[in-house]
This record gives sequence, C-alpha cells and structure tokens, in this order.
Amino acid sequence: MGRQFSATIPGTWREEVKSGRNSSGMVKTYYQDGTAKGVLTFQKNLGGGSFVSPDIPFQSRWRVNGDIVDTYDVKTGFLGMFPKGQVIQDRIISVSPNRIVTRSLKSGSVEILKRQ
Repeated sequence: MGRQFSATIPGTWREEVKSGRNSSGMVKTYYQDGTAKGVLTFQKNLGGGSFVSPDIPFQSRWRVNGDIVDTYDVKTGFLGMFPKGQVIQDRIISVSPNRIVTRSLKSGSVEILKRQ
C-alpha cells in the first residue's frame, strides 16, 4: 500500500472535516521529493453568522514506512501550532487515483483526501 501511496500522492489534494458547528480543511500539494506545502482553513458557525479564519500557510515533509505515512517538520507562521519534532502518523486504508483514505494513529479518525 505504501508504494501505491507514494506513486499516487504527488499533486494537490483537499481534505475537509466537519464537527458540529465547526469545519476545517486543508489544501496540500505533495512533491515526489518528500516535501509538501499548503494552507489550513478553519470556520466556526455562530448561529446567525460564521467566523472564518484567514488561511494558514504551512510547509511539511512526508515519508512512507510500510503502510504508515509520517508527516513531520511542519512549519507555519504560528509558533506552537505544530511542536518541533512532532510526527503525525496515519495508516493508509485505501488508495485510488483521485481518493486516498487514511486513519490517524493518534485519534483513530478517518481522513479522506480528494484530488484537487
């Protein structure tokens, strides 16, 4: 599964997560050299209106170990958002040309990336 992921992932992908009144998203471009860059978005619905944060640009690195994807060296303009040395790990569940499904090893949440 890891080889299929590595062959498919280069390009731009979108992920959206909704939880109650909150939603977050990410648009991320992965490069074959193991680097990535993108933006994070956050929105909170407040009854009669909503709060939308400015996009948060970021850069990161990625690598595949078996069926685990490590995202590391994440850098944003917001200190402490991603602590230095943090590694985000996701298990690859399925890979197709326009859709990749992973599960967070930390939270167990399923994440769906769709090709942009």
